[in-house]
Amino acid sequence: QRVRGALVMSEMALALVLLVGAALLMQSFWRLRRVDPGWTPTNVLRVQFQLPRTRYPQSYADYPRSWSRIVAFERELVTQTAALPGVRRVAIASNDPLDAGFTNGFVIEGREGEARSGQAELATRPVSADYFATVGVPVLQGRAFQPSDDANGASVVIINEAAARKYFPSDSPIGHRLRFWGTWRTIVGVVGNERFAGLASDPPPAMYPPIMQAPMSSASLLVRTEGNPEQLTGSVRGVFRQLDRAIAPYGIATMDNVLDRSIAQQRFTMQLLVGFAALALGLALIGVYGVVSYGVARRTHEMGVRMALGATRRDVVRHVLRDGSRLALFGALLGIFGALVATRLLSTQLYGVTASDPLTFAIAALAIIVVALVGSYVPARRASRIAPVAALQAD
Repeated sequence: QRVRGALVMSEMALALVLLVGAALLMQSFWRLRRVDPGWTPTNVLRVQFQLPRTRYPQSYADYPRSWSRIVAFERELVTQTAALPGVRRVAIASNDPLDAGFTNGFVIEGREGEARSGQAELATRPVSADYFATVGVPVLQGRAFQPSDDANGASVVIINEAAARKYFPSDSPIGHRLRFWGTWRTIVGVVGNERFAGLASDPPPAMYPPIMQAPMSSASLLVRTEGNPEQLTGSVRGVFRQLDRAIAPYGIATMDNVLDRSIAQQRFTMQLLVGFAALALGLALIGVYGVVSYGVARRTHEMGVRMALGATRRDVVRHVLRDGSRLALFGALLGIFGALVATRLLSTQLYGVTASDPLTFAIAALAIIVVALVGSYVPARRASRIAPVAALQAD
């Protein structure tokens, strides 16, 4: 009986550990799913492409003017895609909103010493004029890019709110100049933060040069549609074939799907632990039932004596449930200790909840106790129905 009880307590402790882990991951996933990415993924199609050097010159001798063929291709790509039925807006960016992209060193005019003392780099994302409207990033100060912000126009740049707060905490950044890639660029706008590094990471300080002044041979076409963006996949492929049959677009996906894939690991881990926790709870329920039933069978004669001496059915039920509660208590205590150790391994997978969240531990322990009481109820009810004469005659 003691060995059986120890095994059941171990099962309950394991169930509690898995239950705590599953509950923490479920809370984390729920919170992560509610994080504002800083842009609107609904009805946006992403199409990636790469322009080969052999047919699209990419010399840096006179950048960006020497990249005129790339600029012409991307401008025509936007124009023809925007003309497709069902398309609301079109933009080109060096990376889609969930691609971390690259960072770049910079200098703020009048504060050159900061760069020499190890100033951090800015996430850099060249984008076309309609990018912010296409993906739904709000313009907070100044203006968005205009078609005139090309290689023949004044060099400009837009920064995000995180960069504005970090480098211009007490002053408006509009009108200040940044220097990178050998060019001074005037800040003309401040936009909202995009979570480039994923939903679980804080938005990094970033800058956006206009892609016509900073063309890229590898980029993403972003198409906001009236309805289901997947229905326009064939039409967008047709635009590429019409412009250059040798260019094969790739990475075609809706931004909703891209966003879902960005948290796929957390979802898989959560589902795995939820499954194991459910299995462990089931085993614990069966174990408690078996141990309590075995104890009832062994003590049938004793219960008959108790009932013959005046014990009520309620007394018998309470007595049997007490055994199940004892198993639950020790199993829960053992499980809480194990969970405190085990959940440290999950800390890197959690978002918005700590690995030792007291509410989660309390609910999981309560669930274990409820499982133990449920497992004890049927044997307790059966024991209360034993006729005293039959119980006294039992071995």
